[in-house]
Amino acid sequence: MDVLTSIGCPTDMYDEFQDLIDENLVASRNRVAHGEFTAIAETEWSELKDRVVSLMDSVANQVIDAAANQTYLAWRA
Repeated sequence: MDVLTSIGCPTDMYDEFQDLIDENLVASRNRVAHGEFTAIAETEWSELKDRVVSLMDSVANQVIDAAANQTYLAWRA
């Protein structure tokens, strides 16, 4: 969220997803990266993927809007 904050975009709407990212996404990634077998149901994966992609789209839209509207300049002033 540092990127969004640095260009003056609000980040409070992402607070509710902190656990999802930390506990579901990052923790699962770390287990796999350290060689642990982690089973995940296809429906659980699909839901997680959809939520993460939606979050990524939201962040991308905020950055694009800040660039297009040059709101980052007003925030810096």
